[in-house]
Amino acid sequence: MAQGEGVRIAVLVSGHGRGSNMQALIDACKEGRIRGTVAVVIGTRAGAPAIGRARQAGVPTVIVRPGSDDEDYGRRLLQALTRYGVNLVCLAGYMRLLPPNVVEAYRWRILNIHPALL
Repeated sequence: MAQGEGVRIAVLVSGHGRGSNMQALIDACKEGRIRGTVAVVIGTRAGAPAIGRARQAGVPTVIVRPGSDDEDYGRRLLQALTRYGVNLVCLAGYMRLLPPNVVEAYRWRILNIHPALL
């Protein structure tokens, strides 16, 4: 399967994460083990290693900084998700609670692969 077919995945990362889970998703898509493509990586910090790793892999990146208003933060996340035609959100080392408007918009299409309880 070509990388551009199938599900369009957004990987959300936060903080200083290295992006090892994100890289595994990118590789699995490129190798055809996941029927889809990582359409965008959305992070909270421009200097995070995961963001650099995504850029090295040729995956578009967007920085959406959280603020004090969850609804506004959610709106900005939704704008980025819509811009890249995302239909599955994967939280890979994303250490924040998703705003309710994002959860509602992507109900049943959000996977949290972080290895700890949030």
